[in-house]
Amino acid sequence: MGLANFAPRTAQVITGVVIVGFFLIALSYAVSNRLSAIGLLGFVIILSVLLALQTLHSFPAIAPRLAPYRRESLALQAVLTYVPFFFYGDAWLGMPGFLASSALLVLPAAAGWTVFGLVVAAAAPVQLLVGYPVGDMLYNIVAVALTAAIVTGLSRMSDLVSELHLARIELARVAVMQERLRFARDLHDLLGYSISTVTLKCEFAHRIVTSQPDRAQHELEEILQISRQALSDVRTLASNYRSKTVLPEALAVQSMLTSVGIDAEVDIPDGLQLPTEVDATLVAVLREGVTNMLRHSKAGHCRIALRLAPPMVTLTLWNDGAAALPGIPPSVERGGRGHHGHGHKHEDGHVSDSGSGGPGGSGIVNLTQRLSELGGSLSAGTADDGYLLRAVVELPSEPAAPAAESEAESTPASADLAVC
Repeated sequence: MGLANFAPRTAQVITGVVIVGFFLIALSYAVSNRLSAIGLLGFVIILSVLLALQTLHSFPAIAPRLAPYRRESLALQAVLTYVPFFFYGDAWLGMPGFLASSALLVLPAAAGWTVFGLVVAAAAPVQLLVGYPVGDMLYNIVAVALTAAIVTGLSRMSDLVSELHLARIELARVAVMQERLRFARDLHDLLGYSISTVTLKCEFAHRIVTSQPDRAQHELEEILQISRQALSDVRTLASNYRSKTVLPEALAVQSMLTSVGIDAEVDIPDGLQLPTEVDATLVAVLREGVTNMLRHSKAGHCRIALRLAPPMVTLTLWNDGAAALPGIPPSVERGGRGHHGHGHKHEDGHVSDSGSGGPGGSGIVNLTQRLSELGGSLSAGTADDGYLLRAVVELPSEPAAPAAESEAESTPASADLAVC
């Protein structure tokens, strides 16, 4: 069972255990009534069929091909609920509650509640028919209603947990897709016209280079000017993506996580000034970590913190989902200067491994490489009853280069996108 499906599977297991528990109680009644071997065998067979029908009604996803026949299976459950009373008497009194539950799960609301009421009301005459003490009539009626309510509630809860899990996965997927589309749109808007113009002018210059050399030279000068402008536009676009700093980005992440029901804390000093490349890399780590948390964990609480201890700055992202990031085994650190492909154990217990291979997502691989180039490292593992992602970056000993100069040597902004 993967951690990503832990919550839905847990809800289904709890519901299944409760249903089976109720049926085992019914079986204990049959044993206490000292039925014959044949009678007990028949009891077990009918009880098993009812359990299968109840499972299909509580978990329709188990057999989707039978979904169109759920009303027929409900009718069969009704027959198997009341006919055995003629053979097993009061040992069968626990079964009507499951029929009332199935009616609520299978039928429309109005019809389902009508059948529910009829089944609960029928508990009294059925009890008199099998000769069960009249003094226990109220108990029997309440037991039927409670059994139906418990089974229905747990079945609905299981469905809701599964839907919520799928919604969170879809939310993370859409967020990543929107970021990709935004970058692609901006890149297209900036370069589409320039590249088209360069192509046309090149074709024109190629045709007239021998017959009109002066005109061809003029066209080449314009092509050079347009190319330089396009290069400047690309650098501007990359600079805009990298210009975000850790604190505003963390506050934006906090707002987003709060909107999807995750309690998020941000502990980053105000007014913290970091070199442009370090800031951009930490922002990318934050985005990647949050994206993976949404897609691969069941987090309910998240904590983002940044600590400056020259010459190192550390960004930590902790969540209580305890789900590993793809491509980084638990408690493994990647990157860092001085690593030559051989792991060694650190004081904090992490095992370093500078290799960037493995079945990881491209986002983690890109971040590992960028942090390594800055003399930093990326580590991930279980900590404090949760999962901790830590990025450590070495601050440059000299003042950072101006933004205009550093942009020319930086990697494309697409590496900053939180893509896993």
